[in-house]
Amino acid sequence: MTASVPPALGGMRLDQALARLFPQYSRNRLQAWLKSGHITIDGRRLDPNHAVTGGEAVALQPPRVADAAAPQAQRMPLKVVFEDAALIVIDKPAGLVVHPGAGQPDRTLLNALLAHAPALAAVPRGGIVHRLDKDTSGLLVVAKTVEAQVSLVKQLADHSMRRVYLAVVQGDPPASGVIDAPVGRDVRARTRMAVTHRGSRAGGMPPRDRSHPPDPSSFPAPAPSAGGRRDLSARHAPRHRLPAPGAARDRADPRPPDHGQGGELVGAVTAGHEAADRRAAQVIQPGWAAPARVRALVTTRDFGDLADEAARRKLRALLPAEPSWLKQVHGTRVIDLDQDAPGEADAAVTRNVGTVCVVKAADCLPVLFADADGTTIAAAHAGWRGLAGGVLEATVAAMGVPQNRIVAWLGPAIGPQVYEVGEDVYRAFSGYPHAFVPTRPGHWRLDLYAVARAKLKGLKGVSGGEFCTYSQRERFFSFRRERTAARMAAAIWLESTPP
Repeated sequence: MTASVPPALGGMRLDQALARLFPQYSRNRLQAWLKSGHITIDGRRLDPNHAVTGGEAVALQPPRVADAAAPQAQRMPLKVVFEDAALIVIDKPAGLVVHPGAGQPDRTLLNALLAHAPALAAVPRGGIVHRLDKDTSGLLVVAKTVEAQVSLVKQLADHSMRRVYLAVVQGDPPASGVIDAPVGRDVRARTRMAVTHRGSRAGGMPPRDRSHPPDPSSFPAPAPSAGGRRDLSARHAPRHRLPAPGAARDRADPRPPDHGQGGELVGAVTAGHEAADRRAAQVIQPGWAAPARVRALVTTRDFGDLADEAARRKLRALLPAEPSWLKQVHGTRVIDLDQDAPGEADAAVTRNVGTVCVVKAADCLPVLFADADGTTIAAAHAGWRGLAGGVLEATVAAMGVPQNRIVAWLGPAIGPQVYEVGEDVYRAFSGYPHAFVPTRPGHWRLDLYAVARAKLKGLKGVSGGEFCTYSQRERFFSFRRERTAARMAAAIWLESTPP
């Protein structure tokens, strides 16, 4: 397979760009193929963290899997909830492993799927796009075609397909709480995960307060787990004195957008599970290559309007100090919070532990920055005027760190499929023609993310940029959609030691 890196991905890590070009393969697999030489860039082998510039020629030759090593079809009972030409929805029972691995070479869900639908052998990973632990029951969506798999993977990435986890709790759990511990391979049993000092942390999740007293007769539904959060199995729960996650139920529309039959699937999958809470997580934690002592979050619509004092108090409870609120004016001024008090500006930088840089947005682009050593951080608010004026470049300069030592994360903003602009904006970004798509005379759709990546091309890495505040109406505020003053917040701070 061959592809060319689009200019809009300039500045992105190579493995992230490859995940966009080949969504049918996991990022971990693409990283492994980069290292093994099965992926070359302009005929060369490059590291996964190499920053692409756009225009590179990518050649992908997946390694051949020996027939003896390939999973074999095995007839096993399957509870099929829904099936058509594009997908299968399976109700997985507890005790069934999803994919062969160490300690479970066969008799898995994948083996059963290959027997049920032999054509899945031609789909990467047998069409499986998400997993459940062995002891977790729930719905799994399996793609029967590569096209459906690409669509499902994209929906998981942008959270338009959401997962809801239900837990059975014995006793009266606390009103709120957080499990935040390093998870890694159990040193005594390598086939299972455990809380261990050698593990990595998923990042602290904000507490969710219980909105009602416990009621043995009720069946409350928790909010879906945020992307990247790790669920702990029952054997780990006693250590934290909190209930372990239980059954999972998923909702998805796995067809490409033009398939036109998504409602039928949703009805089939959600039948009997209408009590499940479909709200998106209240806080997004960036998935980026920042050092462990750099902490960050972005609020969503469900968190509340950050122009409201009640929501600000709620945010303050998650942070080490009062956020340094700026008077944002769509300009390019950057305040150094180590020297000056917050004021009129659209970006802030700090090197002090506990100082919280924060910006508000509701269609404009929030951008978070950190240096590779975890000593300097910044947050910037980039509306089109500030972006054109150079607020991102000014923020990088204010950090006082070599550009190739800085990573950035692009937060929720209005997406390129809906952001239509006129000639004034087109002229402001005339140097970035790749970011525009003409729609009608004198109008274009603008990709703010593409412009930001181009402006941050010299950084060590740029990630994020997979949201749309306008289209994802249940998840984000949007000024253009609602003409509202409601705002979300993007905050970043340093901790004294890694979490």
